Amino acid sequence: MKGADAAGVQFDLMCFFLGEEADKAALEDGEAMVPVPNGYYVRNDDPAMRTFDVAGGTQVLHYPTGDPGTARVLDYAEWAGLVADGQVLLLGVWLTVDDGAVVAVEEQWTP
Repeated sequence: MKGADAAGVQFDLMCFFLGEEADKAALEDGEAMVPVPNGYYVRNDDPAMRTFDVAGGTQVLHYPTGDPGTARVLDYAEWAGLVADGQVLLLGVWLTVDDGAVVAVEEQWTP
């Protein structure tokens, strides 16, 4: 995730692998540490930036402290404001896209 504002969501598409698939992907990419730490592996083999519009009514699952126990659901405009103010750790997010527009955002918690 690179940014979020009224114009849309800007991101670098990555693949997120879990468990055995994470180990397999890491080996394919020449990584030496298998099993992978924390059971997940992220592949980013195309650094192109992409932008999607955001549909009205889009909600975001947000972890204010980074702890999944603090999860809150926000409307997109409120969350984008937090992003603009630097109050959101832009690690990974899952975007649900329907008909070319983002309809849901979920922050990815990782240990």
